[in-house]
Amino acid sequence: YSCRPASLGGGTRGAPTPGVYELAFSDSGVVSRELWRVVGAADDLSWALFYYSGAAVHAGQTYVGAMLATPDGAWPAPRHAAAVEAACREAGVELWELDGVRNTCCDGVPVRPTRAVRYA
Repeated sequence: YSCRPASLGGGTRGAPTPGVYELAFSDSGVVSRELWRVVGAADDLSWALFYYSGAAVHAGQTYVGAMLATPDGAWPAPRHAAAVEAACREAGVELWELDGVRNTCCDGVPVRPTRAVRYA
């Protein structure tokens, strides 16, 4: 897989837009490309909302979505509710569309990188 800074237009020309990344990966031979952007985050980084749009061109699939991330996987504290809802609106996602995922049944969560991060 690859991850690199990108522009909001999704093209390779022009300066990258802060907070926008292009991910490309292969899943069972199907190559997908996704454009991810940071929509909102708490000043203390206790939560962040990411919006993504992608395509598996040869499979004829396109998709969009959002991911609300927190360090421990729990929903943000109630004091952040208005900011999270505003970020969801900006991404075109309703709060009720988000689904919680708990990894409490998994050992070793959160997963740490298995190798050093390489910067281009």
